[in-house]
Order: sequence, then C-alpha cells, then structure tokens
Amino acid sequence: METINFSHQPLSFSLGTGWPLNEYSLYRSFTDIEKESLPKISVITPSYNNVQYIEQTIISVISQGYPNLEYIIIDGGSTDGSLDIIKKYAQWLSYWVSEPDKGMYDAINKGFAHSTGVILSWLNSDDVYLPWTFQIVAQIFLDLPNIEWLTSRTPLSLHQNCIPSIIPHHTPGFARTWFYRGCNLGNRNEFVNWIQQESTFWRRSLWEKSGRRVDDGLIMAGDFELWSRFWNYADLVSTQCPLGCFRSHSNQKTKQDMATYYSEAELILKKNKNKTINHRLLLWLARKLFQLSGRGGERLGSKLSFALFDDAINKWTYAYRHTI
Repeated sequence: METINFSHQPLSFSLGTGWPLNEYSLYRSFTDIEKESLPKISVITPSYNNVQYIEQTIISVISQGYPNLEYIIIDGGSTDGSLDIIKKYAQWLSYWVSEPDKGMYDAINKGFAHSTGVILSWLNSDDVYLPWTFQIVAQIFLDLPNIEWLTSRTPLSLHQNCIPSIIPHHTPGFARTWFYRGCNLGNRNEFVNWIQQESTFWRRSLWEKSGRRVDDGLIMAGDFELWSRFWNYADLVSTQCPLGCFRSHSNQKTKQDMATYYSEAELILKKNKNKTINHRLLLWLARKLFQLSGRGGERLGSKLSFALFDDAINKWTYAYRHTI
C-alpha cells in the first residue's frame, strides 16, 4: 500500500516502486500575495470500484500544496474499498459523495455542478497529475488572460511499474481544422496526437459558453465531444511541459472498448464536417496555395497556438502560426 504522511509539512509520499518522485517533497511555500492572486482550480474525479489506483490519483492532486484548490470526488457507490481511501483524505476534499449514478460523465457533471473554480479540469481515478501541474497551469492562465483552454504537447503514459513515459507521437500543436478533420483521432491516417484529457484545463467562461456539461449520453467519447464544442469558441493553446499521466493497464475502460470510442467520435466529426476542408482535392489545393504563397491560412485554415516561457521576462508568452 502506498503511504502518505500528512503529520507535518512538507508533504511526503510514495507512489510505488519505480516512480521517480518517491518520498519527494512537493509542498512549496506560497507567499500571501501569491495566494491572493492564484486562480481557484477545480478538479473533479469520478470514481467507481478503482481501489487499486485511486489513492495515487488523490495524492497527485492534494500533495502539490496549491493553496487555491477545490478538489471534488464523485463516487458511483463503490464496494471494493475505494470509500475507505476517499474517507482517509476527506479533510483535503472540498466535497465528496458516494451514490449510484448513470456513469462516468454523469458523475463529472455532478462534480462540476458543485464546483466554484475559475479553472476547471477532471482527472479519472486511475490517472495522475505531475508535481508541478497546478503551478504551471495557474501561471499560464495568469500570464495569458486571453487564452481559454490549455493542454500539453508532451502527453505521458503511466505503466504498471509506475514509471511515466512519453506517448510516442510527435505533436506539432493542435488546430481547429485539424481536429474537425479527425487528426486527433487515433484511427485516422492524418493522426497527429490525442488531446490528452488529463492534461487539459479550461476557464469557466468557456465551460459556460459551451453548454456547462459533458454529454452523458455517450459511453466513451465524452471528452472528444466536449472538445468539439470548445473549438467553436476558442483555439486550444499547448505547452511543451507535461501536465498529466494517462495510466495504461489491462482493466482500463478505454483500452477495452476503443471501438466504441472511435464510433462515437466519428459521429461527432460527421456532425461538424462543414467546419473544415474534407474534400481531398480541395485540401491539396489549399495546402499548395498556403505553401507557395503563405495565403489562405487565416481564411481556409486555423491557428496552432502555443504558450512559451520567456526566461528574459520570467513570464509565459503567446505565439501562433497558421496552418491548413
């Protein structure tokens, strides 16, 4: 069993043999001025019978010492010992409940309905954040007040040995026209990379504009459907800094039913087919025009948007380039 010591600061914890941050002190002391300026981050964890991993998930959230955190766990009525672990950390939770629900996305919607933060995200009960996640996310949103949602171009996967590794796909960035053309869907020839859900954060203002809910009528691709609505209002900004780890294991819901995920995602893309160029000849012509003249990027394409850290001014800066 993993251990955590909350008897004193700094917080110390172990995430299992092989994890490179064993017994690593993650607590940092924030000044009063910093505490007042940091945005409230609300994180929702949906949970159901995931006793093997949920403690590591919880620890990865609360051990960061972020002073303006709202952490909510919505459990679907677990019977495997998960509740004992949730109760163990209850004093560090803003809200938790265990009751029957209609599935993961229903639980996530319940959690967000209780949330009050200005920056939102959800973390499944087998995934983990990195020790620096909240500090990086908060600073990017503070330094770049015009961005609406953020993700990482360096998605990590966490294997059974608890050692994270980079998911082996080069990600130049994320663009609206690419998304609607299926470039963020793993079964497509033009696949670039997934938008990693556990590395993605957004402002409440975007959540409100986009309907304030995850589609709980879907079984698997609720995140993909939410992204399809986010793109209607804002470009996705990416950072090279890793922000989350997707855990790969044999009982993983996504791994067991990728066919359903792809099927639901394809229907979502079909509904949005007019938001990008899908005709192969027209796409080739648009790309050729852009390549030869630099024209057409704004009208026919979209932006690749980046958050870049500038050492000279000690701040995050925004950059973009057009693509077709």
